[in-house]
Amino acid sequence: MIVLLTRHSNNQPVSLTKQIADSGEGQVWETNLKGYLAKIYHDPSPARIAKLKVMLANPPADPMLSHNHVSIAWVSDLLKDNNGKYLGFLMPAIADSKQLSSICNPKRRNKLAPGFNWYYLHVTALNTAWIIQAIHAKGYVLGDIKLENILVNDRAMTAVIDTDSFQVRDSQSNQVYRCTVGSEGFTPPELLGKDFDTTNQTEIHDRFRLGVLIHYLLFGYHPFSGNWTGVGESPEQTELIKQGYWYGGHNSPIRASKTTIPLDVVHPELKKLFLKCFNEGHTQPNLRPTAQNWHNALEVGVNQLTSCSRVDSHHYSKTYGKCYWCDRAADLGVDIFPNVISAAKTLPTATQTLPVSKSSSQNPKQLNSSSPHTLAKPTSNNSPPPRQVLTNLASVAQSTTKPATSGKFKFSFKKKLLAGGIGAVLFLLSVTQIYGFSKYELSPFSQIFLITSLYSKSYLKQTLNTHGERRVHSVAISPDGETLVSGARDGTIKIWHLKTGELKSTLNADGEWIYEWVFSVAISPDGET
Repeated sequence: MIVLLTRHSNNQPVSLTKQIADSGEGQVWETNLKGYLAKIYHDPSPARIAKLKVMLANPPADPMLSHNHVSIAWVSDLLKDNNGKYLGFLMPAIADSKQLSSICNPKRRNKLAPGFNWYYLHVTALNTAWIIQAIHAKGYVLGDIKLENILVNDRAMTAVIDTDSFQVRDSQSNQVYRCTVGSEGFTPPELLGKDFDTTNQTEIHDRFRLGVLIHYLLFGYHPFSGNWTGVGESPEQTELIKQGYWYGGHNSPIRASKTTIPLDVVHPELKKLFLKCFNEGHTQPNLRPTAQNWHNALEVGVNQLTSCSRVDSHHYSKTYGKCYWCDRAADLGVDIFPNVISAAKTLPTATQTLPVSKSSSQNPKQLNSSSPHTLAKPTSNNSPPPRQVLTNLASVAQSTTKPATSGKFKFSFKKKLLAGGIGAVLFLLSVTQIYGFSKYELSPFSQIFLITSLYSKSYLKQTLNTHGERRVHSVAISPDGETLVSGARDGTIKIWHLKTGELKSTLNADGEWIYEWVFSVAISPDGET
């Protein structure tokens, strides 16, 4: 059944085409307007409509709009029936995104968002703090912050939904429209047991909720959880929050378990904020870090993340000094950030973008606070090379007609030209990907594969999966045409047998080089070095 309504602003007809959600408050519908959903209240009381009008007149500045991403599902227009009665509102649709709960839990993350590593989680947290900072700047209190009310896409760009539940103050009449709902585990201790229908909240209450949310993202579990070492059975989580018992607390009966990720693995600025939020902030809520404090610290933390030389999908803070995830996997036998081997068909489709910078396979790009941050879509190690690149390589090879000659020191004209073509393509792709992104948004990049075509007129005989997701900066072919050497951003040099595609050996300086990337490789004329 199609329901017809009218927009408040211009009397444009709006069709409700498909119901996609239903709650105690109202129904969410798809509409005939591209990019817009409608929320229709079960009880469209005058107070609800008055609140929507205040929101419509005072929207927060969306920090992601310059990146063509809606990060706040704000009221866009009111909807009324044929009798002029207001029933609900229009809001932007947040497409191709998942709830944060899909990426916090390692098992769900590896199933629903493979390739979403610790770098992406940092970026997701940063973007979320950025959005909440913008909302607070306009005087709004989110109130019901929880994993289900924030969406994220596969470029780590987030969006806040359910905005009509915010606490809204009318600056003209000073009327406060309260947030009457809260979520277990996210309610600050000073609000526990309070009646939300009669309690005015402040940004300080949101600060506790944001701290819990960021902890979920970076560590995968609630901060007020762990091993109970006190007398009797462990209290419920609500009581732990009320008492300020968490695994990082002073003399807390909650202690870290074997699977607890230590606070030391994050950048010291982030650790400092967690301690401030849940220790000092327990008795003095005004000392809790603001959204801007979190944003600034996450920016520093992201800039200090580096890639593991052993596992492509591992990232760790330079301040920690080693890959915690490798050590944890060795101790527990479980890697919560495993390499994605064949995720090309399962990765979600990116549609939204927000603030950060870097792809899962690159060293981080430096961030600053002048604009939002976006990530390239996570990629698998088995993505095929771009069709256009293959076509160009084939054309280069087939344009040479002089047959290859054998001999240890004879490097044929065809091989030279093909090697030059490969090198040129790799160089252009590398330069494009290194410099071809905006300050805070990385474009999705193609993996670079070395293609040999020296022994067949097809010229596309095999593909070498070289350095996982790391960009190849340089290749060299031995004078006898038997060996190919590649150097890449993972700090390794790999030696390949061209006829079989077999990886013969890997040279790794174990971090002793000044630069982590290998920029150029060459083979001596005698083919020995």
